[in-house]
Amino acid sequence: MKAAKVDVTEIAFLNAFPYRTRDNDAPSDSLIRLASREIGKPLVEVLAPARIFFLGSGMGKIASEAMQAPTIHILKRARGDSYVLPETQKLLDGLG
Repeated sequence: MKAAKVDVTEIAFLNAFPYRTRDNDAPSDSLIRLASREIGKPLVEVLAPARIFFLGSGMGKIASEAMQAPTIHILKRARGDSYVLPETQKLLDGLG
């Protein structure tokens, strides 16, 4: 939180979308759109965030389009999240 120069009380972490479904399959695009409209969009309207960060480019792109939220950042993830990808680090570095 220091790098972003915000207090932790100003941040909401939400995990509204299942990353994997039954049998460890990725959720369908239509399921992501539905969850984005029915869960994500109302949350964005109530919380009125200054920025939204999606972890994962595939899901983030679909969800951000369906939610029509203000400032959105899509953070690409590394397999197993064992490191931060250079392009993601560049985005994070530029937020200050």
